[in-house]
Amino acid sequence: MKSRFLLFFLLIILCCYEFTEYKREPEPIDVPIPTFAEQQRQEITTERQIIRATITEENFTVSHAIANSIRDYLKNKGITGDFKIARESLYNIVNEIPNYFFRSKNKNRVFIGETFQFRLPQVIYIIKEGLDNYYTCCTKIFGMEKLQEALAIRWLKPYERNVFDCTERSAFLEYWLERNGFNTDIVCSPEHC
Repeated sequence: MKSRFLLFFLLIILCCYEFTEYKREPEPIDVPIPTFAEQQRQEITTERQIIRATITEENFTVSHAIANSIRDYLKNKGITGDFKIARESLYNIVNEIPNYFFRSKNKNRVFIGETFQFRLPQVIYIIKEGLDNYYTCCTKIFGMEKLQEALAIRWLKPYERNVFDCTERSAFLEYWLERNGFNTDIVCSPEHC
């Protein structure tokens, strides 16, 4: 009888222990959310090739000529779009180029037509100007029924004058409908969009 009572008592304790374990709140995990600037910044790995750059009327400084040569290099690697070379990547390259590469022996005073070489760093940082795949849908869709399906959305942010009013809502709808395959334009007057 004692053993049954002891077994029963242990079973109750075990059930209570499992219940308290089940009811315990999970500890929060701190997940950093990347900012828009961090999403725009990309790291490109190179094989540290030696690249040639030329001073031209369009690229009249050493840093401009380097940036243009890096753009051509990245284009050959298939990296296209609107981007610029991050300043630290550019300035690190400029600082490594010796002055004796230039006729004036001064990289701050160069002449159009001068050609020089530089070695790519192991990593180049670029900053994307726009968002890739802003409109992800390429297949165009037509018809009122499909339009009604696309417009069956619930606004999570309410209308607020000068904060989320006709201009912001129109911009969001243009983005949403373009992503869903519709050709969309925003029409504005001085008072309304």
